[in-house]
Amino acid sequence: MEERRHFDVSMTYQFLANDTDRPADYVGMALTYRDYLLDNDGLPQQISSSSDVGIRLDFVMADIKKSVLGLEDVIVTTAKDVGNILTQLETDGIKNINSGLLGWQAGGITNGHPGTTNFSSAIGSSTAFKSLLELASSYDYDVSFSQNYAAINKKQVNYQTSAARHMNSWYIETRVSNDYPISVLGIAKPSKSAVWLKTQSDKLIKLGVSSLTIDGISNILTSDYDAGTTSIDETIELYTTALGKIDPTVMIAMQAPNDYLWKYVDRYLNAPVFSNQFLIETDTVPFLQMVLNNRMEMYAPYSNFSFYTQKDILRMIDYNLYPSFALSQQPAYKLALTNSNRYYSTEFKEYEPLIKSIYSEVNLVLREVSGKDWIDRTVVENGVILNTYSDGTKVLINYTEDALSYGDQLVRALSAVVVKE
Repeated sequence: MEERRHFDVSMTYQFLANDTDRPADYVGMALTYRDYLLDNDGLPQQISSSSDVGIRLDFVMADIKKSVLGLEDVIVTTAKDVGNILTQLETDGIKNINSGLLGWQAGGITNGHPGTTNFSSAIGSSTAFKSLLELASSYDYDVSFSQNYAAINKKQVNYQTSAARHMNSWYIETRVSNDYPISVLGIAKPSKSAVWLKTQSDKLIKLGVSSLTIDGISNILTSDYDAGTTSIDETIELYTTALGKIDPTVMIAMQAPNDYLWKYVDRYLNAPVFSNQFLIETDTVPFLQMVLNNRMEMYAPYSNFSFYTQKDILRMIDYNLYPSFALSQQPAYKLALTNSNRYYSTEFKEYEPLIKSIYSEVNLVLREVSGKDWIDRTVVENGVILNTYSDGTKVLINYTEDALSYGDQLVRALSAVVVKE
C-alpha cells in the first residue's frame, strides 16, 4: 500500500469479580457478552417459543462429475424425493422440521450459479419445487434453498470479472485434487456476492419460499484488490446491506456465521461442539451456545457424520443444540466422483431409524426449556453437568457410565433428565 489503512479500535471492559449475578467465569462472561450484544443491536430480539425443538434435514440433490464431453449432473435426490421423505417423517411423528436443498439447480452444488434460479427438470422444475413448498407447509415444515455465495470456479461464472484478488494481483484460490471435476476454487468479489444474494433471494421469495440458507459469505470475510480496493469493513457493509434488504419475515439460516451477521440469523447451522485443538485446555464449554441461546435456533453437526454416539446426543442436550442430518434418496457412493464426496453416507432409508431415535431423545428434554433463558452451567462432579434456566428449571446430564442420585431422582448412566425440585 502507498499508505496504510486508518481505522479506530475500541475495547470494552466488564469487571465480573464479586458480582453474584455475573460470576467471574465463562458463564458470567457469556451472559455479559450476550447483554452487550442485545444492547448494541448485535442479536435478534425474538425469543424462541416453539414447544417441540427443531430438526435440520439438508437434502443433497445433485453435483457434477467429469464425462466424455465435459461435465454432467449426478442427481441423488429430486424435488419429488424430498416430498416423499418429508411425508414419511410426518407419518413417523417428527415435528418442526426445517430443510435445506443443496445443489437444487442445474450444475448442482459446485456449478449452480449463485445469482440465478436455473431449474433442471431432472432435479426439479419450478413447478415441482412449488409443489414441494406447498406440501411442506401443509405439514408445518419449512424448506429452504441453500446457496454458497463465496466459493466459485471458472466453469460456473465469468471468473475474471467475479473472482477476488490479493494485493499482489493473484486470485484468492484453493486447490484440491486434480481428480475432482473442479480442482481450483476461487473466492468471489464481495460486491458480486452481495448482488448475487439479493438477486437470487428475490427470485426465490417470488417462488414462495419462507426461508433461505446462506453459505460461504456467512463465514468467509475477504478484501478485494482488483480494479480498486474493497476493504474488510466495506465487505461487512456490503453483506449486511444486502441482508437488510431481504424481507424480514423470511427466515435466514447460515452456516457457522461470523458475529457481525448474528442479528440477521434465525438458524445457526453446524455449531461448534469441540475444541479447535490449537490450544490445550482443561475442558470444552458451550460459551458460544450460551451467548446465542434463545435468540436463534442452533443446530449440531450432521449426526450421520460421526456425531451420533450416546455422548454426542447428551452433548446436544447439554449445549442446547438441535439435531441435523444430511440426506439423499440415492446411495452416497454416487457422489464419489464429484466435489461433494464429503457427503459419504446420506441415504435416507439407512438413517430413518436414527433420525427418529435421536430427535425423540433430544426433544424429550429440550422441549421443557424451549423459550427459557439459559443462566447457569455447573459441573456437579466429573462427567455430571447441571444446567439452570430462567424459570428455575434444571437439566442434569450424566456423561458417566454409572447411575447416580440427584435429590430424590435417579439418573441413569449416559442420560439426561429434567430435574424436578
